[in-house]
Amino acid sequence: MLVFAIQSMKHIFLLGFMGSGKSSLAIQLSEKLNFPYVDSDSYIEEKCEMSVSDIFSQKGEDYFRTQELQFLKEFSAEQTTIIATGGGMPCDDERMSIIK
Repeated sequence: MLVFAIQSMKHIFLLGFMGSGKSSLAIQLSEKLNFPYVDSDSYIEEKCEMSVSDIFSQKGEDYFRTQELQFLKEFSAEQTTIIATGGGMPCDDERMSIIK
């Protein structure tokens, strides 16, 4: 029954403070459940070709939060994925409504 419930999920989001182990847990869950995983910060860094800290310093927090929102919208149509979010991801109503 639990396997059926997990397989019918759209995504599994890991939320928590910076450095709390979300990315490490995503890798472990991916191996156990055989679902792909993605780290939202790593995805944004690759897409923007700069680190999160550089994005914040050069383009600002608003730009980064917009990138987080675009990330969520891109992954909303994907197969079940384990998603390790950045620490600030759940701090916005629009992003949280997509996560829910």
